[in-house]
Amino acid sequence: MKLVLQYEDKPMKRTVHVHQTDTIKDVLRLMKVKKGTLKLNGRPLTSNSTVRDNRLSSRDRLVLAGSRAVQVKPKVHTRTLPPGAPLGASSCMITLENNSPRSLMSCGHSIKPQSLFEYCLNEVRSGRVEWRCPYIDPKDTNPLFVMCGRVWDMEEVEQKACLSNREKLLFKRHIKQNVREKNRSCNMFQIKYRISRDTENVS
Repeated sequence: MKLVLQYEDKPMKRTVHVHQTDTIKDVLRLMKVKKGTLKLNGRPLTSNSTVRDNRLSSRDRLVLAGSRAVQVKPKVHTRTLPPGAPLGASSCMITLENNSPRSLMSCGHSIKPQSLFEYCLNEVRSGRVEWRCPYIDPKDTNPLFVMCGRVWDMEEVEQKACLSNREKLLFKRHIKQNVREKNRSCNMFQIKYRISRDTENVS
């Protein structure tokens, strides 16, 4: 989920992508802020409360108080494949570029490590519990755009996206939360199904 935060001392905004389980302290850390208080409609948010606890949405206007606005330049993280890693010969399935090393996935398709990281991160932030290869053959004339769909496991993604230890923990945390949410939804469906069946039997 995307949150837009307004600095209190300057007409400057920052946008951060957060998960429902992130705490307000995590949000400030993502903004690279060491001191400061987030306020919603003038009400300070406690640092240990989560995004879900405060029922935050992308429509809320959050104000950062007690911190000077600092323009932070995005840090470019170069993902370099280790020596001996299998390289893909075809262009990256996401960017279609072929001017830098591409990881060869288990399904046989190629993708740049950075593109793999961004794709997988977007998937888990969208609630997915697994990663499937999104490759679509450009020569395929099928209007339904059938993609490869091969499942990539965690170990493969960690190696071929060149994940740091922090990123590995981030992915595992997202997947764990998504699995929990999926199981909760399945349980609610089963309960509603049983109630519906019981009601039919009574009538």
